Amino acid sequence: GDSLSSYRVAVRRLKEFCGSQPVESFTTTVLKALRQSMIDREDLSRKYVNDQVARIRAIFKWGGENELVPGAVWRDLTAVAALKAGRTNARETERRESVAAEHVEAVLPYLSPTVAAMVELQSLTGMRPDEVCRIRVGDLDISGPTWLYELAQHKTSHHGKRRIVPLGPKAQAVVRPFLTADRERFLFSPKETMTWRSSVLRAKRKTRVQPSQQNRRKKNRKRPAGERYTPDSYRRAIQRAIEQANRDIEEKNLGQPPTRQLPPIPNWFPYQLRHTHSDNVRRRFGEEAAQVSLGHARMDTTAIYGERNLKLAMDVAREIG
Repeated sequence: GDSLSSYRVAVRRLKEFCGSQPVESFTTTVLKALRQSMIDREDLSRKYVNDQVARIRAIFKWGGENELVPGAVWRDLTAVAALKAGRTNARETERRESVAAEHVEAVLPYLSPTVAAMVELQSLTGMRPDEVCRIRVGDLDISGPTWLYELAQHKTSHHGKRRIVPLGPKAQAVVRPFLTADRERFLFSPKETMTWRSSVLRAKRKTRVQPSQQNRRKKNRKRPAGERYTPDSYRRAIQRAIEQANRDIEEKNLGQPPTRQLPPIPNWFPYQLRHTHSDNVRRRFGEEAAQVSLGHARMDTTAIYGERNLKLAMDVAREIG
């Protein structure tokens, strides 16, 4: 998605490639060279490269609109067409599929309680990773039997469309332990994960902590925990858990005959949870319900159509989430 973290990555690549070159020197030739370096040096997929190039163009367009970049520079950049499938040496990504429930369940014990709750909530609601990461306590309306999460910013908010995610009983049970009186607080905080990790390490410690080591904290931590997860940090937390789970599986398989060895857990990513939810809703309620539940359905400007979509999404949430 076009999150702030995605733009930060694009800016970093731009700075690393161009250094302190004047903005006027950033031509279509330079942009294409930067694009090729993403393919040759980083082995990035065609779709991801196209997305990064689009973000770089958007940055220059913003600069042009605010008279920080000559208008001719960003207008020329629009001439660089997106890479087409089969016409470039950039690798193609595999189609995103659903993730099997057993593969999710196998990883949950290796996640912090915070990230495990994010995974469960996303599975129950079909939210995008970024939508799960940015929930604030004040975004939740818990006054009715079905809770409502209205996103302040979402993929189509600039078109004037609303995105409301209903939370059924199961999702409410996941969220309830994280509710606080601070309405501005993000529901899922990496700081809680760090506190949990520290408690786990203390519990595993076999020797007594020396007095000089008690309450010792690192000062000037280079990367302090953020106020909320980003889609990237959320994905990395899951990947680390999968790696740890597979290490444990390898240990259990030692000395076992092939017929009794456990298979490794395949890699899966947060966005696949959205596909899984979509498949579940489609099987039980049909195509329209799946579209509405995911926020894909075309929203009419009339209040009647909007209420109809929300009611259908709430019906799905009561049954599934």
